[in-house]
Amino acid sequence: MRLQIQLQQTVSSPPGIVGCDQRCLEDGDPPKVEIEFAVASNLVESAVGTIVISAKTGKIGDGKTFLAELDDAIRIRNAERGEAAL
Repeated sequence: MRLQIQLQQTVSSPPGIVGCDQRCLEDGDPPKVEIEFAVASNLVESAVGTIVISAKTGKIGDGKTFLAELDDAIRIRNAERGEAAL
């Protein structure tokens, strides 16, 4: 099973970054955020394509997308596993 990029997403500041400083606000740059989510293997390419198209401004700082395989996912409420847990 190949699970990628959490339908219930987590948004946080990346490690070493604390939101947006005064310079960021003055320059109009958006704060740096980290978003983590997983999708079923058949949705990976579509999700990546959507992220790249939506996030691209052509400016430095557009970000990066990292893909990682997950061995399993477990929905704690009912113990569903795998893609059903997503």
